[in-house]
Amino acid sequence: MDRRGKRVGTVYLGQMPESGQTTLTTQLTALIQDILKHVDAQGLRLVSVSDDGYHPSDYYHNVLKSMHNPKRPWCTLAWIRIVDYYHACLYIQQLADALFGSALKGRAWAKQMRKHLKPDPMGSRGSHNRQGPYGVSTGCGARPRTMPT
Repeated sequence: MDRRGKRVGTVYLGQMPESGQTTLTTQLTALIQDILKHVDAQGLRLVSVSDDGYHPSDYYHNVLKSMHNPKRPWCTLAWIRIVDYYHACLYIQQLADALFGSALKGRAWAKQMRKHLKPDPMGSRGSHNRQGPYGVSTGCGARPRTMPT
């Protein structure tokens, strides 16, 4: 997407199931590097959106985080990683089931936690003094504190 939020293009990559996903990984890495050769990556916000499975996680940690800017090979690119909403909700429910069982308390806790994944409808004005899931302030400039044990 460009700075106005307009889609610039979409590329779909797909492969038959393969142990280690090496073909898909190679194709994706080549595509990213080819795109970055044609733009100034210094001004870009690079974001990886995926589920939190083994291969996407491994790809982010071992390929994207160590990827260098093709136009400035001495600079490592800064990537942001986002777990998609659907999978994040699944993981929250799995955690709730592990903590509380499949009882009503677990479902209620998971519902409350899912609310923290969605943006505040009032924007930044409404979130300055909002409390996070463990009583941690999540507003502007807030620094997360250690979760209570």
